[in-house]
Amino acid sequence: MLRRLRIWKWRISSWLMRFAQKPYAKTTLFLHSFADSSFFPVTIDITLIPISIAAPKKAFIFALWATIGSVLGGIFAYYIGHEFMASFGKAIVALFDSEETWEIMLNTFRGEYAKWTLIVASLTPLPFALATMASGVADMDFTTFLLLSFVGRATRFFLLALLINYFGPAVQVFLNKYSRIIAVSFAIIFILFVVFLIIR
Repeated sequence: MLRRLRIWKWRISSWLMRFAQKPYAKTTLFLHSFADSSFFPVTIDITLIPISIAAPKKAFIFALWATIGSVLGGIFAYYIGHEFMASFGKAIVALFDSEETWEIMLNTFRGEYAKWTLIVASLTPLPFALATMASGVADMDFTTFLLLSFVGRATRFFLLALLINYFGPAVQVFLNKYSRIIAVSFAIIFILFVVFLIIR
């Protein structure tokens, strides 16, 4: 089952990378960003990076599209977590194959450091959809959720746009080469962050 899920994710990733070269790339970027923050287990980076590299001068515009789509998707996931966790929410967690990460994140969101957890999740390649759903389950103040999500996602996407604007294709080469190391590093940082909050 897990192997089949990984193959499916790889095929979707390959398809999205080809889609990024089309004239309607911005629409693809917006829809993918929305889905990435709510229910889709394929990171927005595989669409945002190729589109931005193809037109570096428009990288900041693409970052804005990604930010808006991501925040709107986060609102959708917040609503799912708040109202439909027992049905749709559980299916999304299973789709991400991240039950352990979900439990850790949910426990943190129910504590006093929920805001910091949301910021960390919004800035890293970790599944943002899990954080947005956890915010809804934990009934985080919606205005706070909206503000932190916007600031975190905008910071992440505009920083990436800045790097692409200056370094071009070298950014994608670097990320492709070290993607696993980066992902594992962020996962370790997140776990250490949670442990720190628990024992503090």
